[in-house]
Amino acid sequence: MLRQSLVFCALITQTVTAESYVLSRIDSAAAEVVSESGADIHTMPGSLLKPLFALYLLEKVPEFRPQQKVFCPGWSGRVQGVAHACWLEPGHRQVDLTRAIKESCNYYFYSLAAGLSRADYFSYLSREFGFPPGVEAREIDGFLGDRLSRTLSLREIAGVMNRLYFRLARDDAAARVVWGGMEQARFGTLSDITKDFATQKHFRLLAGKTGTVRSGRFSVGMVFLIFEKNRDRSKYTLLYYRPNLMGGKIPGKDLVAILNKVK
Repeated sequence: MLRQSLVFCALITQTVTAESYVLSRIDSAAAEVVSESGADIHTMPGSLLKPLFALYLLEKVPEFRPQQKVFCPGWSGRVQGVAHACWLEPGHRQVDLTRAIKESCNYYFYSLAAGLSRADYFSYLSREFGFPPGVEAREIDGFLGDRLSRTLSLREIAGVMNRLYFRLARDDAAARVVWGGMEQARFGTLSDITKDFATQKHFRLLAGKTGTVRSGRFSVGMVFLIFEKNRDRSKYTLLYYRPNLMGGKIPGKDLVAILNKVK
């Protein structure tokens, strides 16, 4: 564990380009990278995996019901192998699946991950979303993209998240639930970024997800956004990485500046 923490700290304190991101254009069949910078940077995917875990629960756990609620006690909760049961100290209180995605509630997903097969989960991620094979999780927070057996490049993470977009585009019952949570995230963990999007007229933010990975006093923030260009309704995704910030605190103006590359 100490070695893994030291490696992670070294990764996020390495020299990083001013902007580390992958910007992709989405058409009916594929995602095409139109601009990227620092895409070889490696990190854990963190909470970006929560929508994928939600799909796993909906598709592979017969007894799961998305409307069932879990009480999130915040830091006072106990999850074996995890220092804090949720990132929000007072907790999110009563949470269903949609709100768990919107507010990125760790405790909700930890409570549902207990007893599930990590091997089956990562096999599902590889099969359905192109997640790199051979990646393993030794602790329960691996279901949420932390403390994996290896880090992923931004390019790899963007590929996985773009596959998620196409899965949600099927518009079946499971996809609608997960899309609803990511859509609601605009008023949850993405609320500050949503306000910045409202100050410009070229793009409309459709949905997204934040991710924050921590190791000691170090942190990495990421956001994955799905947006539409107002002029022709073409769709794009943006995966953005910023050290030393939580995902929801990434300045929206920096994201809009990247989107202007395709304005």
